Amino acid sequence: DDEGTHTYDYDDLYRLTEVTYPGPSTTGYVYDAFGNRTSMTVGTDTTTYAYDDADRLTTLTPPGESAISYTWDENGNLTDRGSDEFRVGL
Repeated sequence: DDEGTHTYDYDDLYRLTEVTYPGPSTTGYVYDAFGNRTSMTVGTDTTTYAYDDADRLTTLTPPGESAISYTWDENGNLTDRGSDEFRVGL
């Protein structure tokens, strides 16, 4: 039933940590000390996230799949995502 109650839980820093949907199903979120989401769990499936020292996403690993790498240039522009390449114009 999609018309039930949705429940939202937050941590002490007001970051969303859990959503419970009708059914019930739950999505949970975990963050690092810098506020970056490091994981998202839906049921028993977890997606993980890794970041560089500038808090830019460097790796996303979906459940049961290979990691997707992200590359950034010195100006903070995304240049590569997995096998996709981006060109940054001036």
